[in-house]
Amino acid sequence: MKISDIIPLKNIFLDINATSKKALFKLISKKISIRFKIDQNEILDNLNQREKLGSTGIGNGIAIPHSKIKGIK
Repeated sequence: MKISDIIPLKNIFLDINATSKKALFKLISKKISIRFKIDQNEILDNLNQREKLGSTGIGNGIAIPHSKIKGIK
């Protein structure tokens, strides 16, 4: 199974330059809010809450930040 079987390719962001987790989440939440017309702060809050459960970082500059957000499947 490929990750693209689970996550649509349009929702995978490559070559993101962020110097911190905070900056990464802010950038991702902005991209998602534009794409899905959902409030950026709601997305950011959801990402931060999910991260409190456990890190979504894999290592070597790879992370799979995610959360459940109403209106996004």
